[in-house]
Amino acid sequence: MIAKSGSRLKLTWLTTPDGVRVPFESPFAFFDSERNERCVRYPWSDGTLRCTPALTSDYVSGLAYTDSACTTPIIQTGTAGTTQSYFAQYAPSGGLGVLYTPGTEVTTHPSMLWTLVNGACGNPTPVGTIDSDHRYFNGVSVPSTAFVELTQVTASGSDPLEPITYQSADGVLWPTDSAYSTATNTTCALGDTFTPSVGACGSLTLSRVYDTTSTTRLRRIDLTYPPSFVHYDHFMHDTVLGTDCAFTSDLGNGTAVCGPWPTHQIEITPLFSDGACANPVNVIEIIPPDVVSAYAYRQPQGQLEEFHRVGALHPGMLYWGAPGSCERYTGEEAPPNAVFYDVDPAVIGWDQFGSGTITIDP
Repeated sequence: MIAKSGSRLKLTWLTTPDGVRVPFESPFAFFDSERNERCVRYPWSDGTLRCTPALTSDYVSGLAYTDSACTTPIIQTGTAGTTQSYFAQYAPSGGLGVLYTPGTEVTTHPSMLWTLVNGACGNPTPVGTIDSDHRYFNGVSVPSTAFVELTQVTASGSDPLEPITYQSADGVLWPTDSAYSTATNTTCALGDTFTPSVGACGSLTLSRVYDTTSTTRLRRIDLTYPPSFVHYDHFMHDTVLGTDCAFTSDLGNGTAVCGPWPTHQIEITPLFSDGACANPVNVIEIIPPDVVSAYAYRQPQGQLEEFHRVGALHPGMLYWGAPGSCERYTGEEAPPNAVFYDVDPAVIGWDQFGSGTITIDP
């Protein structure tokens, strides 16, 4: 697999305690050593991919304008200010148009704010009584050229399957999740960080191969095709738990955990084993031809996911509702061919899974 840092953009890696080293892209593949920030590939409105500071859910909120033509940006924050480094304006045609950073604080608060949506400036809003609840900062635009441009490059060899990589002028090489078939002159997807690869590229069938030569707990999984195509599948195999896993859980201390994959989500709707809705149960629903996996998860709000072991088929009926209005869980809520498996209520501790240390190339 081709992956190497450039002189400016540095790659992120995971290294397990027993020495396995694999690329890590959840959520940031790159570190911009010149701007001292992590970044991700992101399309801009000019059609260019650039390594852009990581997007967040509130990337756009707080950005407004103080004039009806939307030419003077201002950033509105709470009374404590903001720890957010960037605010974005997207282009009507798609992609990132402009990034702004908070500049100097505006001591004379505006009386009216406008917003720019799909290229149209509008929605005039009086500041009014909310003025005392906010602080305002001038929006300073960051030129797109401040960020490293990435291009997709297809290898020029003649093998049946050739890799496609992201490259930059400073020397970065990073595998895409696509490959190029020289036989059919087509590009095909190979899966991504959260989706196991399909194992095929057009008429070519790839092999999904565990590293059987290693004695480590976690073994990388590659997609291969002769004579020399190798693509890291973003997944590992945990030889202790006997399951594939994915490094998707960053514990926030420089460590990531390889959580079981595939898994099932535990039913969010409260279900019960009795007609009085007094005895709650944890179950997963499987609809054939889906196959049951050994693990299930739930995602408490604002927390990392919790993993549980899947048990046997649930014996008997399921009910939902509440005492006094309890009814059987059937019909539209559960397809006729659905089957349910009990889930062990005990949460599996993070220390039970394989882990890796997150590092950035120097």
